[in-house]
Amino acid sequence: MEHRSVCIVGSGGGIGTQIVKLFRKKGYDPLVMMDRPSNDFDNISRGYESEKIEINLESDDSIKNAFYKAKEITRKINVFIFTAGIVENKNLKNLNLDEWNKVLSINLTGFYKCMVEAENWISSNGRIVTLGSMAGHQGSFVTGPAYAASKGGMEGFTKYLASYFADRKITANCIAPGPVDTKMLDVHDRLKLEERKKLIPLKRFAKPEEIAAAVLFLASEDSGYITGTVMPINAGMVMK
Repeated sequence: MEHRSVCIVGSGGGIGTQIVKLFRKKGYDPLVMMDRPSNDFDNISRGYESEKIEINLESDDSIKNAFYKAKEITRKINVFIFTAGIVENKNLKNLNLDEWNKVLSINLTGFYKCMVEAENWISSNGRIVTLGSMAGHQGSFVTGPAYAASKGGMEGFTKYLASYFADRKITANCIAPGPVDTKMLDVHDRLKLEERKKLIPLKRFAKPEEIAAAVLFLASEDSGYITGTVMPINAGMVMK
């Protein structure tokens, strides 16, 4: 494979880590990692010899600085992946406005600000892959309203990008998983999660490696006729 470059925002998370491992295995280079500081972020960057850049999605200066550094590493990027995000499991009665704003600021507005910086960095015939959620288009009794709104917005914004970048032959697609077996599930009530698992036809949650494999396909040159789609990965919980 001819060397293809990739930037992964959110590369220290459970799904992001598996994306880094898989893309490195497939020869993507340079592989630019962006995330907030954490032990997981440090470990994956050391283990996979990737370019590590810290980013705070709530800070305009941090986002601008991160992309300035990234553009010094590689003049153009073939694949841009956004997997960053936080989750909440409140409801209308106990979710306050500060919590709502924080989730939207990181999950959706942070992505918008990254796209503003990345617009002219992504090469023609490039790929944009975003991480949505089943909660973005399907009611959930596990995650809360701010998370659902942010992921619904992610789907809509990704479709906009597919249209916006079409003239440059850049595709944009969103992956919408059901529950994935990562640390992010730790914030939820385990009893509720086990009840949810019983409703899944395959009777298990997704592995982060399975989500990474779907990202790899949508990032590949073979997926050039797929754009503006939301790919559900939910083991049959929602069938359309």
